Amino acid sequence: MEARLSLNKKRELAGKITKLTDDLRNTGREENTVQLGRGKGVVMVPGLGIAVQFNAVEMTLYRLFLAHPEGVAAVDLVLHWKELCRLYQEESWFDEKNLREEKMESLCRESKRVFYSTVSRVKRKFVDAMGPWLAEPFIIKRAEGGIYKTDALLVKTTPSSHTLDSS
Repeated sequence: MEARLSLNKKRELAGKITKLTDDLRNTGREENTVQLGRGKGVVMVPGLGIAVQFNAVEMTLYRLFLAHPEGVAAVDLVLHWKELCRLYQEESWFDEKNLREEKMESLCRESKRVFYSTVSRVKRKFVDAMGPWLAEPFIIKRAEGGIYKTDALLVKTTPSSHTLDSS
């Protein structure tokens, strides 16, 4: 037997669903803040209580964009070579400099295939973790003039401010 709802009850339920959806969309979005997790490759979104795990190349690229809120053009990645190498050294388990540089060379290559696929993987991980609406301010996206950027803001953490378990 099918249960029937009155028109008023349907409107009331629709209103509640709309409010819940709006609340969910706005949760943690006022500041769009992220924090680096305790482990390598972990980005925490404190406003949502979510931790997202990245590989070393993904995390290196994401940290570069967090450090440059004005954005970076794909063709200008090589201009950030030293910064990329330093970030990758912090995120990678490779001890050999030539292996680290090889990874960064592939990211900065003229074809940009590795760059585009890395941006896409970062986006997918945020979307998988929190859905497309909530992920939007945290992903790297293309802006005017071929500039790539994120609206996320990196906040520094203190040892006592870690509220999420990154394991």
